[in-house]
Amino acid sequence: MPASSTNYQRGISVYLGRRRRPALVLADWTFPKAVAPRETHAHAHHIEIHYTVRGTQRYEIPGRMYDLKAGDIFIAMPGERHGTGKHMLEKRRDYFIRIDISGRGRLLGLHPSLGRPIFRAMRGLRSGKYSIGTAAAAPLKEFFSRHIDDKDIREALAVGACIQFLSEMLAAIKKQRMDPPADLSPILSHIETSHERILPITDLAGRAGLSISRFREVFRTVVGMPVHDYIMRRRVERSKRLLAEKGRSITDISYQLGFSSSQYFSTVFKRYTGRSPGDYRRKKMTHARTHE
Repeated sequence: MPASSTNYQRGISVYLGRRRRPALVLADWTFPKAVAPRETHAHAHHIEIHYTVRGTQRYEIPGRMYDLKAGDIFIAMPGERHGTGKHMLEKRRDYFIRIDISGRGRLLGLHPSLGRPIFRAMRGLRSGKYSIGTAAAAPLKEFFSRHIDDKDIREALAVGACIQFLSEMLAAIKKQRMDPPADLSPILSHIETSHERILPITDLAGRAGLSISRFREVFRTVVGMPVHDYIMRRRVERSKRLLAEKGRSITDISYQLGFSSSQYFSTVFKRYTGRSPGDYRRKKMTHARTHE
């Protein structure tokens, strides 16, 4: 995906030998606001992996949908068509990995005796979502934190970071061992039924029986995003339903959902959907008329 004014991308492509296609594509994507959906596509020789660092995203494989949060990965095997369907590329950050697994046991230039176990394990994966936690991504985080000008050294470090990540990823998938998440369902239900009110973090933490700092930490681990971000996303989703109703002004909707002004509501709505509330309403109304 090319970089644009609404997403920041740092990445590297590694070519091995005389092959024209890259053995590895590794990138760090940051989306400060929602952008257009990613079209459905497939790779003949590559496995594609998206690791969600923060935020959420929905991915689709024909007939299946997967909702990801921080610590989750989405995997598309070679030849498997995938994308985000009609869903926007959301405000988030993720690590993108595409690896050529078409060789006979050779993975990223490793000697078969070293690369074959990982190669076989990857060939045995199924497309879809896996929860692997945050520790597995440490090698990628370390790689992207470095600034190295030498191309050969940077490529070697990219391959090393990727191999380490794959090892951690495969181990996490195999063990299927994660700490049981805290039960935040009462808090999420309270947020869902309190769109019209300001929700102080002190109140939410008190309801959970946690200190504010601990509540922030637990919420982000379980839900995959900060508390404020989650609240804004839920209010935007609620506003979509209200915008589809006739007779409600955008100003009334903004105040009903606890926004301080219609201008602030419009700013938040566009940040998460990529369009203004007015544009969204006009599109919904046009769609409804054409299907009457």
